[in-house]
Amino acid sequence: MHSSRACLALMLKYPSPGRVKTRLGKDIGQVNAALLYRSFVQTTLATCRTLSWPILLFCHPDSTLDKYRAWLGEENDYFIQGPGNIGDKMRAAFEQSFELGFDRVVLAGTDVPQMFRETLQQAQKGLESCKAVLGPALDGGYYLLGLHRDVFFPGVFSDVPWSTSRVLETTLNRLKDLGLNPHILPELRDVDTLEDFRALFRSQQGVEPNSYLSWDQAVQAYLACMDCSQADSREFEAVEDRKKVVLQGSRKHAKHPE
Repeated sequence: MHSSRACLALMLKYPSPGRVKTRLGKDIGQVNAALLYRSFVQTTLATCRTLSWPILLFCHPDSTLDKYRAWLGEENDYFIQGPGNIGDKMRAAFEQSFELGFDRVVLAGTDVPQMFRETLQQAQKGLESCKAVLGPALDGGYYLLGLHRDVFFPGVFSDVPWSTSRVLETTLNRLKDLGLNPHILPELRDVDTLEDFRALFRSQQGVEPNSYLSWDQAVQAYLACMDCSQADSREFEAVEDRKKVVLQGSRKHAKHPE
């Protein structure tokens, strides 16, 4: 049992091209999408490490925990996500966190790069005065949910229309049915689509991607500002049209922003 009574739990996948951010990858290339997602996870984890709460990493079973450890380091506590849909996986993550002895759990995704330290601090403070905390996403979902052990109810995750704009509304109604009035965090954008990446790029660079910048170049510009090693791109290989394409070295002509 952990001596700390509260923790941060993160849901993540291994950044394999074609398995993460696939909708975005259809527009900017699956390798580029995987590189972005890799950066999002690393940024989120680095932010969490600036806080005092223990961190639990709930990893998608598509890859082994050894691969996650090699990527993110041995100092983290790693767990394989449970089976089922995203709601089942989140429910299992809460249950496992509470079984470890934590009384308060903040569970967050890893595709919201603008979930800064201040937002997580608000979530921590929110759970001091409220039994639940919720971070709404611009697409009608949510990027963070915090709960106390004594109000945890698995039904919060059942029969939710996941991957639709009704996720947040449905969850708020479930919490209301339990008599909970959650502390609401600032609304943030998770990065799933081309428009999401455009908005992220604008917020970081202060300009729109334009016709003189390929998607490869736009992604590399974003990663450079996030202090990500350009060598990371050599680690990724993708299968496209049954041909192996490696980002480092020869590239296909990149699609330009419209």
